[in-house]
Amino acid sequence: MAVGLALLGIALGLRAVEGKTFLYADLQHFFQFAEVAFTRDHAEYYASVADQRYTYAHLPLFPLMLAPVVRVYRALGWEPILAVKTLVHVFDVGTAILLIRLARRNGLPRAAALGVGALWLYAPWVYEAGALNGHVASVAAFFLVAGLLRAGVAWQAGILLALAFTTRSELLVAALAMGGVYARRGRGALGAYALGAGGVFAVVVGPYLVRDAAALHWGVVGHLAGRGDGLPVLRSFIQTATGAFPDALAGPQDWAMPVALGIAILVGLVERDPSGAVFRASLVYALALTLGHGRYFVFPLVAGLAFGARPWVIVGLA
Repeated sequence: MAVGLALLGIALGLRAVEGKTFLYADLQHFFQFAEVAFTRDHAEYYASVADQRYTYAHLPLFPLMLAPVVRVYRALGWEPILAVKTLVHVFDVGTAILLIRLARRNGLPRAAALGVGALWLYAPWVYEAGALNGHVASVAAFFLVAGLLRAGVAWQAGILLALAFTTRSELLVAALAMGGVYARRGRGALGAYALGAGGVFAVVVGPYLVRDAAALHWGVVGHLAGRGDGLPVLRSFIQTATGAFPDALAGPQDWAMPVALGIAILVGLVERDPSGAVFRASLVYALALTLGHGRYFVFPLVAGLAFGARPWVIVGLA
């Protein structure tokens, strides 16, 4: 217990040092969205920015979570960035706790399970995403690990995976992989999973979809078209092996992520273990990335920790 508290204290201290650090341009979209949430203009955000090159680039769950916290912080005279950091770091810690719980359930001894949680808290990608830039990858990661913990109850897993991908869009890969797992188990399991996920999607995203589906698509998907230069993860492997990169794989590769989504479903259909399906699908997602920002790798990281938090994996690595 003392070691765990010490590790937690150091991790939070490192985050507190960067309490007001953030990637300005991106977080302005967070604040703009949060300002209209739960007002008479609640469903207007995506429609209001449909003519802009850059917008809030994900589905709306996090701005909806942020809105009441920002209002309280502003009433207290505190800067809104602190509201973002508070939420992000609460979910940083929450994800570590869930990973430890998953590891213990999988049979890891206490010390090894604590190590899994520490790997998460001290991972450079997690720190860069949250502490340095104020991005919310750990919020989506929390819901993903919670969904894996509740994978035995399909409708609950559906709710949690929907909360994950309505926080950050790349978690749709995990949701589809889990859908494949439940499809393998039969119509009843798949139906329960879809019902849970669909209910969350309807509540969180439905108002924006009804108001202006085209604007929602532009904000989450459309404005990303044509961005990126090649496939950075794949590029690193090919260039290391050959010293060159094929011209056909340079420039925007908008086809790659839709292919990864399809493969994620297939992975789920052939993989019995939900953690294994999500981890393998996350590797396909990483290969399909057209931009290499650190926050995009938090999903494969947490999927890898969730899958690896079991004795046979630890023994194999040792």
